[in-house]
Amino acid sequence: MRIFKWTLSLNYHKAHVYPVRTGIPFLGFRVYPTYRRLRADNVRLARRRLQRQHALVLAGRLSHARLQESLRAWIAHAAHADTWRLRRRLLAKLVFSR
Repeated sequence: MRIFKWTLSLNYHKAHVYPVRTGIPFLGFRVYPTYRRLRADNVRLARRRLQRQHALVLAGRLSHARLQESLRAWIAHAAHADTWRLRRRLLAKLVFSR
């Protein structure tokens, strides 16, 4: 298949055509025409990582500031998708103490 005047051709082993309704996986998100969602494995890994880091804070092996940085970074990443309710639920389940 030639594309326009540049005579480019698709690599049929690498190029895939999918219906738009299935979305496109990209940088930890599934991107649809009108919205973005976090991939489920991304959420699962983030939850485990935050629980592990919280345990390290309680054990004194990780500073509370470092935990906050990590949490804020993930929240900023998640905010690029439609995740307001997810972030609210995740933060409600986490109990942080100093």
